[in-house]
Amino acid sequence: MPGAYGLGAGEFPVPGFTYSPQATYYTASRLNDASGNAIAAVTGMYSFWQSGGQLQYVPKKKFLGGYYTPYLDIGFATSSTVADITGTDLGSASGGSGLDDAFIAPAVCGWHLRQADVTAGYGFTLPTGHFAPGASS
Repeated sequence: MPGAYGLGAGEFPVPGFTYSPQATYYTASRLNDASGNAIAAVTGMYSFWQSGGQLQYVPKKKFLGGYYTPYLDIGFATSSTVADITGTDLGSASGGSGLDDAFIAPAVCGWHLRQADVTAGYGFTLPTGHFAPGASS
């Protein structure tokens, strides 16, 4: 999530276990089309809450002058939508909650420099969250 770690973004943890909690809330009162313009015929409230965090282990032994540290990021999300479609008797109320997709970074190396931390790695997303076409969640 953009800005989720604030001034701590980019910091590489010291050796040991580190858990970085994250909570994000998004809300909107309009639905936009692909060009970013509001769709006037659809009004309502849309919200999304995500909480979770990143669990990371940094060993004391160095690798390539830095620290090898794989990590796992799993979250939990809740969403809700209440919308009215102007000029019709159609409306929508939906929502749901469950696990987000997991992000796994099996190959990460980080270095503590004098004025900054540097991290390089590889990660991927696993589809652990629920998805069903046409579902209300």
